[in-house]
Amino acid sequence: MDQIRQPGHGGHQSAPAASGPGVDIQVLPFTTGAAAVHTLSFTMLGFADSEPVLWTDDAAGGKLHQAASTVAFQQAAFDRLRAHALSPDASLTMIRQVRTEEYGRD
Repeated sequence: MDQIRQPGHGGHQSAPAASGPGVDIQVLPFTTGAAAVHTLSFTMLGFADSEPVLWTDDAAGGKLHQAASTVAFQQAAFDRLRAHALSPDASLTMIRQVRTEEYGRD
């Protein structure tokens, strides 16, 4: 929630953006513990005619991972994050609550 509370960051737009089609926002509260401690930023890419691949980002750049074991490991990490996160509806409620409490607007 730090990003949402800091003025000038994109968190202010999260609630309106979530009303768009195909968009689900889920907040991972600090109270859930360290579920994401060992997870870097990543993008899972799925294709109709081939196995999924994984793109990871870190401070040194990005890397494409094609090994099935690596992709499966990161998919399991993503599933863990989603299991610990608030539901999309509860996430929007929390975002709106923080916006109201911290910025006086909904």
